[in-house]
Amino acid sequence: MVIIAVYIPPAAELQVYDMFLGYIESFVQDPNCIIVGDFNIPQLYQSNMNINLVVVKWDNFWSFVNMLQFINVKN
Repeated sequence: MVIIAVYIPPAAELQVYDMFLGYIESFVQDPNCIIVGDFNIPQLYQSNMNINLVVVKWDNFWSFVNMLQFINVKN
């Protein structure tokens, strides 16, 4: 089993999300992979183009690897 705990601070740059997604790509293929943490995704829904790119990449990645989000509490 692989358990990954993550904290991405609010207003992180696009490169932080790119690095994180690149790092975990090899782990998420394991059906026993659990990823928990605070990704500060609600902070991303603004009009900034880089922020919108993060949201698109994030959504596409999680859909591609068939992972789900179980907590949908807005900050």
